[in-house]
Amino acid sequence: MTSVAAEKKGSWIVIYIGTNNGQLMKMVLDKNFRSGCVTVLYRSDDDRMVFPRMLFDPVDNQYIYIALRNQIRRVAVTQCGTYSTLRDCRSSQDPFCGWCVTTSKCSTNAECSSSSWISIPEDSFQKKLITFHISEVSTEVTLNLHLNVEGTHNPTFTCTFKAGAEDLCSSKSVFPNCACSFPSQRLPANVTATVTIGNQKITENLKLRSCPDITKTSPYAKCVACVSAGCNWSSSSQTCSWTHGSVDSLTFNDTCQGLSSGQNAPEILSLEPNEVSFHGRNNAVMKGKDLRLVEKIRFQGFAECTTKETPVIERSSDTLKFNIPSGNKGSTRVCVVTADGYCHSNTIITYGSQPTCTGLQPSVTWASGGRKIQLHGYKLAYVDAVSVSPKVITPVIISNKTFWFHTHGLREYKDSFSVSLRVGNTTVDCVDKLSYLPDPEFNTFLTSELDTGVIQVTIQKKTDMLNISIADVKVWGLSGEKLHECKIKEITPTAVICRILGEKEDVISVDSIEVEVGDFKTAVYVDGPVFLYILVALIILILFCSLVGALIYHGRRNN
Repeated sequence: MTSVAAEKKGSWIVIYIGTNNGQLMKMVLDKNFRSGCVTVLYRSDDDRMVFPRMLFDPVDNQYIYIALRNQIRRVAVTQCGTYSTLRDCRSSQDPFCGWCVTTSKCSTNAECSSSSWISIPEDSFQKKLITFHISEVSTEVTLNLHLNVEGTHNPTFTCTFKAGAEDLCSSKSVFPNCACSFPSQRLPANVTATVTIGNQKITENLKLRSCPDITKTSPYAKCVACVSAGCNWSSSSQTCSWTHGSVDSLTFNDTCQGLSSGQNAPEILSLEPNEVSFHGRNNAVMKGKDLRLVEKIRFQGFAECTTKETPVIERSSDTLKFNIPSGNKGSTRVCVVTADGYCHSNTIITYGSQPTCTGLQPSVTWASGGRKIQLHGYKLAYVDAVSVSPKVITPVIISNKTFWFHTHGLREYKDSFSVSLRVGNTTVDCVDKLSYLPDPEFNTFLTSELDTGVIQVTIQKKTDMLNISIADVKVWGLSGEKLHECKIKEITPTAVICRILGEKEDVISVDSIEVEVGDFKTAVYVDGPVFLYILVALIILILFCSLVGALIYHGRRNN
């Protein structure tokens, strides 16, 4: 935390926090100083710090000014318009955002002054949008549903309860509560409750149980089943019973905390990678025990409003592969969800800033590809792959904290291609472009014996702009049917010089040379026959010229 600003609106206290990794966060406290979830209002791509002083806009108090390195930003303190449904608007836990029934938009109260405005009540930070409990009186069971919101101007509110296609009862609705009573012998296992406010319909699937009859193999499982069914759990006697009167419904995470989940519950042992960019990461690997039971992976940032879930891509009893979704900078809890909806075990991943690519070394390659290109930049460990053209994606190889990739072959190429980093499902552009040039040309070679068994080979090449290095080239000398490695000693703009080292008693004669430059391969031959052809052609030309000269001489003499 590098900076703090605060304001009081009614009974709420709103705190704005700037961080050293470039985020502006908003936290709301109720009248009892309990905090709601944290909302990130602004996030920089890199880790530039938010400077200590922040100022509210003196004209429009819906904005705040923050300063970062080389820039000042005006940031909206409420972002109600980003939520498109009543459920999402309420889930934001922002007391300044509510659902305007007339306009069907999430907005501030001032923007909805003449209509019903549905907002979060002061005591509902930790409550779900819909909570319920069931009670029994004599032979009748009552299902009580509560919508954890406040509303102005008496909003129209209706509830319906169905067991399959059958209407369960005639609901009694008084905003924000409704109830449904029916005989206990007709207690359905699954009930679909639908709450309607204006054009918004909120549907919740409720699993009902006869509270005293709930039994499970472990105290944790029994507690979870009891609380999830709207029953009352006694932590002292570890028994489940019908509720009586109004109950402050809690989630099983609150009530059942500390109880053993049983020996067969999935357990997380490790997660790789555990540090990613805020764009997320694809193909993460989790190792643990009993992971075949896992249906999906759940992510929740500390004090954040919402959770994210991703499916399992590949699975075994001890390994899962999945994609890590995007998130805010900082630590995030990860747990595994089984088919019953419960989340087991947990580990931590840390979201960092966006990687940057400041350059390529070298920034040119040959047409056949296979050249090693080193990436320069920051946070490159977060990169999944490199995209050189819209259709070509190349994995990034990390070795000794060096990040590089091999270029692909392009037979039809242009001068240069844009290069971008693939980070999760996002791309980040590199500063440099990658140029493609024709493959190198090697014309002929000469050999000379430096010592007994040491042959130096000089391969002539056409001058180009590829800047080929010793690490790019491999050379072999072919002697009969035997290949000898030719170790590169020097590369000049017009030649590649290498040496073949044999035993002292070996007599090495090089018939041809094989050159490999990345994915480009070619054979080079001695130019002896060519020189012979040229010599024969010169002799024929000299003889022809002599014959012509003799004929001219004799012709003049006869005249």
